[in-house]
Amino acid sequence: MKTYQISRGGSRIAYDSKGKGFPLVFLHGFCEDRTMWEGFASDLSKEYRLICIDLPGFGASGGSMEDTIEEMADDVQAVLEAHSLKECILIGHSMGGYVGLAFAEKYGKMLKGLGLFHSHPFEDEADKKKTRAKSAEFIKERGAALFVRHIIPNLFAEQFRKANKPLLKKLISNAEKMASDAVVSATYAMMNRKDRAHILASLDCPALFIIG
Repeated sequence: MKTYQISRGGSRIAYDSKGKGFPLVFLHGFCEDRTMWEGFASDLSKEYRLICIDLPGFGASGGSMEDTIEEMADDVQAVLEAHSLKECILIGHSMGGYVGLAFAEKYGKMLKGLGLFHSHPFEDEADKKKTRAKSAEFIKERGAALFVRHIIPNLFAEQFRKANKPLLKKLISNAEKMASDAVVSATYAMMNRKDRAHILASLDCPALFIIG
């Protein structure tokens, strides 16, 4: 893939692009970056144009403590605008799915399909918001590296963890390099996002759920 950078509002947005054809936009999840899609790239880029974006504060993209899910959706639109792209299919993993739904709300006419990969349209319930707030305070006090060492293994079933130790080691190693401020900002962005079930229900394009 070829890596690009653009600027929006003084912040850097980094993304990869590969292939030709109809654009597929991929958005990573919390404490991930655009490299998580590398395993999909070779096959899909034979038929489609793949655009894999680093969301604010992750990978090579800049960020701030004021980033919101809605502003992340604006970043996605800015990348598409930079290449004069008027439509796309968007697939978001976890937090990336929240961004995809915000994109659907603001730029729905550009969407020809929306994929939610281990994601959903609902806002956090009260208990989940408390958990996120505690996580943010933990990261502020003790740093993101210790936090991700704990949460990433818990995202997978025990059998998978045992069979894929090199993969987990790579995911943790990548996440440990992320700035604590960026992880805190993303935690608050998810905690404060609004419910978008009505957006999903009124989509004018196909929606795909991938949930395991």
